[in-house]
Amino acid sequence: MPVMQSYIKGLQECLTIQGYIKGLHQCLDELSQQEQTISGIADIIFASYKKGRQTFVMGNGGSASTASHCALGFEKQSQVEGKPRLKSKSLTDNIGLLTAWANDVNYDSVFIEQLKNELEKGDVVIGISASGNSPNILQATQYSKAKGAITIGFTGFGGGRLRQLADECIVLSSRDYGQVEDAHLAVTHILSGMLKEKIANSLNKAVFIDRDGTIAKDVHYCRRPEDFVLFHNTAKAIKMLNQTGFKVIVITNQSAVARGYTTEKTLSKIHQKMEEELAKEGAWVDGIYYCPHHPDDNCECRKPKPKLVLEAARDFNIDLKESFVVGDLWMDIDLGKKVGCKTILVGNSPSSEVKADNTALDLLEAARTILKKEA
Repeated sequence: MPVMQSYIKGLQECLTIQGYIKGLHQCLDELSQQEQTISGIADIIFASYKKGRQTFVMGNGGSASTASHCALGFEKQSQVEGKPRLKSKSLTDNIGLLTAWANDVNYDSVFIEQLKNELEKGDVVIGISASGNSPNILQATQYSKAKGAITIGFTGFGGGRLRQLADECIVLSSRDYGQVEDAHLAVTHILSGMLKEKIANSLNKAVFIDRDGTIAKDVHYCRRPEDFVLFHNTAKAIKMLNQTGFKVIVITNQSAVARGYTTEKTLSKIHQKMEEELAKEGAWVDGIYYCPHHPDDNCECRKPKPKLVLEAARDFNIDLKESFVVGDLWMDIDLGKKVGCKTILVGNSPSSEVKADNTALDLLEAARTILKKEA
């Protein structure tokens, strides 16, 4: 049968209920044969999520609606209580912005111009095009690859140019827009479910931070809330870590309790003041673990012994290999080495006893170092 006759026959079949369902079944069968590709896409998005990156989705016509639905699923359906949320954005939703770029430049630029404002290296960009040849999708995909983003395609019609351009691509053979779009929508639901499971089962990353000399001024045995003074960049540093999904946990030796200079009740008030000061600037600590014992007690919780960090790791489901210990003394660095964390020594007096992985002037510089490594 000539190609054109076969194509027309296929279209006619799609106009019948059974014909459409038959074609949709074929699309779903093809998806089942691309299980490895779909799993790989979920892994890509999850890896990007763990680095605090964003996933952008774009499409035209029915695929524009799929893009909106995809971003909805990624942001809402994948969320897990207590875990950082996956950041996703549909580039099809701001009608004013779309029409402004279409009117002032051209329609082929409506996605690439939005990406120029927000795209960062390591982000994920999903282009949905039934034909695989939509010019605005192709231009935005090329731009994204050049900027170091990871690109994914959802296509039909055998794949088109997007099949070769994207880093990963789901390809359907159907030439019926409805069937292709239905199958693409199914993929978004599958991915949302897979991502939710990955996020739920993932370990957290943490930054374990010393208190006196790192978070706050090191006074001679902080005895009262009035004695406690945050460094001026502390809240900004901790907020940066909060926003990128790190658990922030304070690990501190407080022998002032054993020495009789203060009480655990007063120590609780000091920590309450710390949390209130941080909250004023939108920052928070997820946990505070302290040792109240005298050095001569030879307890198991005094730094550099690892008990407090190991307790926090159990409490917060933390991957120690992916976490950091930040402090101003050799014992902080020694602690980090013992538990397998990466270490940053802050302040102007580098330790001669234990070598840190990195040094920083203060907690803010340490936070920037951490985020740079994560990138």
